[in-house]
Amino acid sequence: MNKKEYHRLEDFILDDSFGEYVRQSDSDSVNFWNEWITMHPEKEAEVSKAREVLITLLNNKKAGSLSDKNVALAKLLHQIDSGDKEI
Repeated sequence: MNKKEYHRLEDFILDDSFGEYVRQSDSDSVNFWNEWITMHPEKEAEVSKAREVLITLLNNKKAGSLSDKNVALAKLLHQIDSGDKEI
């Protein structure tokens, strides 16, 4: 399905199939990511963090407060990097 490399948190978050995995909206993506995670246990922390961030972004988008995924991601990553507890 996907031969991308995932080195940074953003690589996961901006990947459409990862979003489908997080939302559980596409069985192929869910199967791909379950297998990928099994094959890359060293990425468990990054996958977990990316999943949490994406869930937060999706919840914010549902609330209507953030409409652009890239702007929302940049804002959230800045807050994470600065240690801001009010994400």
